Amino acid sequence: MCFSATASIISFTLATTVSIILFIIGTPTLRCLSIFSIYVAILQLLEYILWKNIKCNTINHLVTKLIPLYLFLQPILLLSCIYSYNIAYIHRDYILYLMMVYIFIIGFYKYITPFSNIKSNKKICSYVYNKSLVWGATFKKGNIYSQYIGYIYYIGLLLMLLINQDKMYPIIYVVLSSLTFVYNYIKRYNWHSYWCYSANMIPLVLLIIYLCRDYII
Repeated sequence: MCFSATASIISFTLATTVSIILFIIGTPTLRCLSIFSIYVAILQLLEYILWKNIKCNTINHLVTKLIPLYLFLQPILLLSCIYSYNIAYIHRDYILYLMMVYIFIIGFYKYITPFSNIKSNKKICSYVYNKSLVWGATFKKGNIYSQYIGYIYYIGLLLMLLINQDKMYPIIYVVLSSLTFVYNYIKRYNWHSYWCYSANMIPLVLLIIYLCRDYII
């Protein structure tokens, strides 16, 4: 996603630091979103490891195989946070049902299951293309795993709209993420590379709005 190892580690450090601050001083909703943001930021740490092992060695191979599983767990983490803080429109039991449905549909659908890479004996490595990092051959444009990333991304965004406390913050999160996607699509930028910066700066926007809420609202 990022352009370099330096960009990855800076993105990870800034997003994680801001998210921790947001977690400490924020409301239950912001704590939930900050935990999710830290999880998203950790992906940049994994990319940093890949950049440092860009040759197809054992570390590159193992991290690349784990990325689909890591992406798969994002919505589960978000649902777990919403459940723990009890901040959803729907009853908590329905959150658990949503988790089971998601795991069944996405996790075990034979064409996109995140476990297929782990079980495969084929050596899969990430590589550099057009100055950005590509997560292995299975993530080439048009491949089912490329679509898999989009499925997880949109599922995560939609799940945020279940939050009924401090509704402004999840709405801002969803709107900023969507606008970033549309902008990059129209400009035909490399979505994954620009996403490295835009997605991880959302916690900073939330923190600024929270600190200035008395003047904004």
